[in-house]
Amino acid sequence: MFSPALPGVALLALLNNLVEIRSDAHKLLRLSRRCHALPISPFVGIGAWRRIITLLTCAGIVTNVLLIVYTTDLFDRLEARGWPQLAIAFIAEHILLALKLLTDWVVPDVPSKVWEEEARWQWMEDLRKRRLEEKAQAENKRNLAALHAEGGGEGRSMIDSIFEDDHEAEGWQGPPPV
Repeated sequence: MFSPALPGVALLALLNNLVEIRSDAHKLLRLSRRCHALPISPFVGIGAWRRIITLLTCAGIVTNVLLIVYTTDLFDRLEARGWPQLAIAFIAEHILLALKLLTDWVVPDVPSKVWEEEARWQWMEDLRKRRLEEKAQAENKRNLAALHAEGGGEGRSMIDSIFEDDHEAEGWQGPPPV
């Protein structure tokens, strides 16, 4: 269109696009990094977007029903313009919204396979925690038994003997008489 005014514009546009492609590739591949994915449970869902999608769905139903009712020539043939047309739009809109609500109620948000996998994962995590706790308790019992064995075995533990040795070195002779 502008070729007669400036014949070199096509060549300049081609050069501009080639430079822009290379600079965008450099920015994407060298200067930016992929963000780390956050571990998200499937039960969280899409969050606030769910409400937005529901609102857009309802608005789409209302808009499409009104467009169909007011742009068809069916009501011209029936000579039913005005309030009858609005009543038909109101009824059709409510029927479609009821169908949408029924579909939302019947179709589960989370598939049963996902529920089962989440329950299995949770069970395995609980089992792992239980085993770690049992292992730590067994190790604590072994350590306490070893401390008692090193302390003389007469009900005196190694910790008691350490405290007594410290008090004897300081010249402490017990609490003062009352």
